[in-house]
Amino acid sequence: MTDVAIFLGPTLPEAEAAGLLPARYLPPARQGDVYRLVRDSRPDVIGIVDGHFLHTPAVWHREILFALSEGVHVFGAASMGALRAAELQGFGAIGVGEVFHAYRDNAFPPFDGPFERDDEVAIEHGPAEAGYPAVTDALVDMRATFAKALREGVLDRAGAHALVDAAQRVNFRERSYAAAIAAVGSGAVAFDRARLEAWLCDNAVSQKAADARAMLAAIKALGARVAPFAPSFRFERSLAWERFRAACDAADAAMLDESGEETLDELRLDPSAYGPMAERARLAHAAMRGRSASDDDATRGLERLRARHALRRRADLDAWMRDNSLDVESLRRLASRAAMLASLPDPPARALLDEARDAGLASALSARAREKRDALKGSEAARRAPGALERSALVAWWYETALGRQEPADLKEAARSLGFADEERLVRALWRERLYRRQLAGEG
Repeated sequence: MTDVAIFLGPTLPEAEAAGLLPARYLPPARQGDVYRLVRDSRPDVIGIVDGHFLHTPAVWHREILFALSEGVHVFGAASMGALRAAELQGFGAIGVGEVFHAYRDNAFPPFDGPFERDDEVAIEHGPAEAGYPAVTDALVDMRATFAKALREGVLDRAGAHALVDAAQRVNFRERSYAAAIAAVGSGAVAFDRARLEAWLCDNAVSQKAADARAMLAAIKALGARVAPFAPSFRFERSLAWERFRAACDAADAAMLDESGEETLDELRLDPSAYGPMAERARLAHAAMRGRSASDDDATRGLERLRARHALRRRADLDAWMRDNSLDVESLRRLASRAAMLASLPDPPARALLDEARDAGLASALSARAREKRDALKGSEAARRAPGALERSALVAWWYETALGRQEPADLKEAARSLGFADEERLVRALWRERLYRRQLAGEG
């Protein structure tokens, strides 16, 4: 099935949207959200309806270009999505609806003047927990409403234009039909205020909502299977982009440190548990990014299997297949899977933590991490790094005594294989583990 992710907020209720198109519905896009979404799960399609822009930086154009360069179809409509789609349609972003067309054409007929302001689509709204209730009216919706009033004879051309001009003068945080009518000024333009106010009760237009529905319909029309987007441009990984990407990754790592890194350390200190969890997370992450085994994977994987199990002769391979109840097709699947796993990057820490949760391990690991943290609170030894001799003894203790394994020749590679960021992170985790076990044993 096509994997679709939609950034949605006050423009359309999520329940209505989900009824029109089953998808992953995410909060309004902030700067970094599109990059993170592509980095972590690479959906087939991203739809942007709503986005933040005032209290937090707006979604960056280069994030969308990055998504397109990774083969993701990007749709935009109604609000922030319409604006970004109009700006990036030349690169393959797909805009839907009247708001998109207005930004693209720099005009919203029948009104004069350019259509280019970001605040055309901006509103004040309540919190996500309450469903983003709108407390002001969007200027673009007011344009659509006054245009309808003009067509139906409720307003004449002068009245409709005066109301749009007045609405533009009102800050978006206070913009409403009542505020626009009041801002026109008595006697400035003749129109029947009482008639207009009565008509508005049943006839106000939500162009943004209509465009959001149209975008969902356009995505649904793609069908259950959609080929990756084929970009016609080369994404430049500029210094600004690399700094942005690194800042997002660092912020995510800091957040994970607070909530789950200690839990993951507990998992990493148990190689028998970490290996299967890492494999599951790697395969799940590969599946979300559309990676599947190929014929080349099967060839490479078979070579690795024969080398690992010393199956130099065909007779050795045949015997090994019999011992493991493998036919030719089963061997191919096993070899393909092994090669694909070897070629995949380590899964994001969040994906690994999700697999531990799904397997029912996370709660016990988290509890042990808390117990260890509480036990070592105030410990002078826990706050310092082990010295060179302590470090050597620590590594030997862990591998030879705790795990009953031979000490690795390359500690850096051993750390990487267990998902630690580096060798020092592994040593730090071992140091804390050793101190904790000593406390449990009453050794002080």
